[in-house]
Amino acid sequence: AYEIRNCDWSSDVCSSDLKYLLRLDAVDTQGSIVKDAWAHWNFMADATTVGLRMGQGKSGFGLEATGAEDGLYFVDRSAASRTFSDQRSRGAWLFGSHSENRLRWNAGLQNGDVAAASTGLEGGEEDANTDNELNFVANASFDPMGDTTGGKGGESIRQGDFGDVKDLKGTIGAGVEIGNGKGTGALTGPDIDTTSININTAWMFGGGLSAQGEIFLRTDDPQGAAAAQDSTGWYAMLTYTMPKAGNSDMQWGFGVRVNQISRDDATTFINTGAGTNAKGDVTEFSAVVDAFYHGHACKTQVEYTWQNINPDVGSDTTNNILRVQFQLLF
Repeated sequence: AYEIRNCDWSSDVCSSDLKYLLRLDAVDTQGSIVKDAWAHWNFMADATTVGLRMGQGKSGFGLEATGAEDGLYFVDRSAASRTFSDQRSRGAWLFGSHSENRLRWNAGLQNGDVAAASTGLEGGEEDANTDNELNFVANASFDPMGDTTGGKGGESIRQGDFGDVKDLKGTIGAGVEIGNGKGTGALTGPDIDTTSININTAWMFGGGLSAQGEIFLRTDDPQGAAAAQDSTGWYAMLTYTMPKAGNSDMQWGFGVRVNQISRDDATTFINTGAGTNAKGDVTEFSAVVDAFYHGHACKTQVEYTWQNINPDVGSDTTNNILRVQFQLLF
């Protein structure tokens, strides 16, 4: 991946109130190497900051999905996040920050869905809108003990406590999408009304201990076609990072995570990605051991996941998944 961010020289078009991001991914499978391409102008920048962002990027829906991918404590985001969020889209959003960045929000209109696993709907990343309706997305987060992002936004959040936090600090957030999609594939033609809700929280307790969790609630209602479908997902994770030993920057990290995805109908609006489109549940228990050589910038991760697919009709399927990853940022 390659990124170009902001302005490092003086000019009439570059200032602290004008930001931009171009992120390219050479192995992107969406049809183009462009991941993020947006410009952001803060037209209010004092005690209260409000800005307009236009282009392609993250919608802010979902705490884990919005946070930096290179700052994950596990090898990948939870299955719940990858299913119900984790989708970029083209659009325009307002972003706001208040009370020394303790309160942050964004709201806007975009072409596509917030859910990366949505099917039968128009796409998001690098896709134009297929009809004359847009999707409305709004998110807000509040940090009761003080700003958790270092004066930035949700995209800067990285998981885990590496000993920097001395007192309790955390965030509580929520998001909503009101979708107006046009069916594709087998559902070509009908309008599909979607309502997605996200509730999230993350806390660092000091001494290397942290916790994070989210809940997703979603309804897809095709007009005059198949019955509406309700889907839910959630995850909870607990991590512990050991202190540095002597003069070394090396830190060991340990994490456990549980997540579940449920669908009440066989009609496929949300693909669980677990080899079944039948209604039922998919449950995962994961454990990870991390070796952080220089925090998230250089690390090795070994993760084991036990996965159970439990359709309402038919037999259960159990999978054992082992993931190993080395990450180096420079």
